[in-house]
Amino acid sequence: MGTIKCFVSSPNPEASASTTDFAEAYKIKLESLRPKKAFLSTLNNEQHAHINKLIKELEVYLWMAPTSPDTIEDEHWRRLMAQKSTSDRVSYLRYLAISQHRAKGDLLRKKSTDEELVKLREAERERFDRGGMGYGPGMYQIMLNPLRNKKRIHQQYGARVWRAMRLDEKPHIVFDMQFIDEMQQRRRSIIGNQMQFLISENFKREEPFLLSFANFNDQSEENKRLLNKTSRTVRFCSFVGFYSGEHTNQTILPDFTNKSVHELYPDEKEIVYISRYGREVLDGPLRNKVYVICASYDSNRESIGAARKGNFRAMRLPFKRYVRWQSGPQYLPFINLVRVLDEVYQTNGDWKNALLNNISKRHLRSPEETSAYAAFNTEKTKEKKRQMEELVKMIEDATANA
Repeated sequence: MGTIKCFVSSPNPEASASTTDFAEAYKIKLESLRPKKAFLSTLNNEQHAHINKLIKELEVYLWMAPTSPDTIEDEHWRRLMAQKSTSDRVSYLRYLAISQHRAKGDLLRKKSTDEELVKLREAERERFDRGGMGYGPGMYQIMLNPLRNKKRIHQQYGARVWRAMRLDEKPHIVFDMQFIDEMQQRRRSIIGNQMQFLISENFKREEPFLLSFANFNDQSEENKRLLNKTSRTVRFCSFVGFYSGEHTNQTILPDFTNKSVHELYPDEKEIVYISRYGREVLDGPLRNKVYVICASYDSNRESIGAARKGNFRAMRLPFKRYVRWQSGPQYLPFINLVRVLDEVYQTNGDWKNALLNNISKRHLRSPEETSAYAAFNTEKTKEKKRQMEELVKMIEDATANA
């Protein structure tokens, strides 16, 4: 069996002057990640025993894993306790570590930009004080583009949606959210992030779609967190956003409602449920009033099941007619799918170009073009899997009697 190098992500052991310094850094790191007393006071005896086992696992993880989280909050400990296996817990710790590392990088980049802005304003102030043309607050002002004002931007977005509602010429798009409660947190976050970009891009269209999100359990705490960023401590999670931001009253946001698609649109004849398992092929101009998209990865044929349950017309995208799909599942991310529908609407039925413009090139490459990269990627994945399995086994062996 191979070996895994020992690391503690912060502070870096390579920067330590000696083994003693490394051990001290490890102790400090471990203490900072332990559950808080207030959290422990809410647990019963059985949960205390479980959390003690998790702390033992964390001790080994810190020694052996290449990355570790900077913080583990109460919510993270609850989710760790809910994981069923050591492998799941190791994956979750690694997910926390990577997410927090990326968030820290984003913060550093923003701080660097803010510092540069302060220096620029100081230079402009010096120029102004010397009698020159210094620009900034309390100095000379440049005529700003009104579209850069946040409030004005939101008003523009709201006006576009209002115009689309009044004219009601463009098809409506409904996302069926009924399966989101069954997903793991990571997948929920990814979908929430996709929805955020999707809504943002739709606002920027000259003629936006009228979006709505049906079958959404708005009483669920998890779903409330999906819509609103409520805490800085969970910054690395993905949220739909907009619903807790500034100037939200200046625009018209899509509805996240617990109503079904039938309740929103009673006439089922005007509805098409997009499913890659549908028998009919969607082609030509968009003639129907409503297009429903299943907000899931559709790995268990959720879309066709929901279409049949709702007695909707299920139709698949015309991939086989217009593109040579070489590899991977015939699945488009939600934002790409909406782009396809928008382009088809604008071109009155040009599916070929709409699909080619929005399908990742990796799906269209021949096996010969991708074989070298695939072989390299496979070996890399195998090595990561091997290291993960070794780490899990070491943790299980070290905590067998815990």
